[in-house]
Amino acid sequence: MNNEMKTVNINAQDITIKEYLGKRVVTLKDIDTCHGRPEGTARKRFNDNKQHFIEGIDYFKVKCSEVRPFFGQTPPNGFNPNADITLITESGYLMLVKSFTDDLAWDVQRQLVNTYFKVEQKTRKASPNLELAKIRADAMMLNAKSRTAKQMMDLWTAAGVEPQYQALALNGYYDGLSLPRTAFKEQATALYDATTIAEHLGIMSKSNKPHAQAVGAIISKLTLHDDEWAMTPYSRNGHDSESIQYTLSVEQKIAAWLAENSYPATIQGNGKNYTVKYSKTAA
Repeated sequence: MNNEMKTVNINAQDITIKEYLGKRVVTLKDIDTCHGRPEGTARKRFNDNKQHFIEGIDYFKVKCSEVRPFFGQTPPNGFNPNADITLITESGYLMLVKSFTDDLAWDVQRQLVNTYFKVEQKTRKASPNLELAKIRADAMMLNAKSRTAKQMMDLWTAAGVEPQYQALALNGYYDGLSLPRTAFKEQATALYDATTIAEHLGIMSKSNKPHAQAVGAIISKLTLHDDEWAMTPYSRNGHDSESIQYTLSVEQKIAAWLAENSYPATIQGNGKNYTVKYSKTAA
């Protein structure tokens, strides 16, 4: 964070140049000042839409004591060095001011992008500390991911999810970061959801998709032991949830039931009738 206390004039306001991890950043107060908005406006917009912002990309959360001396700001009376400050990057700023649509807002936005954030590209090309910045950025991302992982593990533990399946769910969560890994997939018992079992056994719907509901109907007819199923976390298409998954022995019981019942075209269960067909992979 070497900015030599330089300033940039935006909308007749001198804004101290701020850099963090090699990126130009602004505070929420800076945004209010530049746009002539009441103090707290940018913070409210940020908090109202925080789920759309990605920490480490659109914003950083850092301790005041870490950045205030570099930003040329005098700590106020009663200053808490452990308090957090939100630093907004260019992408975060552009997201935040989407709702600022008056003519002045467009002009201020152009000034900030062209005279404040664009300088970052030239600075980073000439910086000899990019490797250090990359290390620190990775550390920030690791910290953010670890906080989320801890929250998810607390929820899974409260739901009774076994530790080995928690580890399995998190196995690829830290991809892209240099961390020691354990081969959880080899150590954990293989589990399959109803869709995967349907695919394995060739139990298909009219639209030729694995028929998970039909598998569920068959399972409702079987006697399962406690160690043959588990409630496990999963992440699919950006959605995190939990589902019941089954061991290979359950799949084998379903295959046996199909054979004993001559692969019926209609499977009854859970109060419903499911029309199925069987792919060539079905035994």
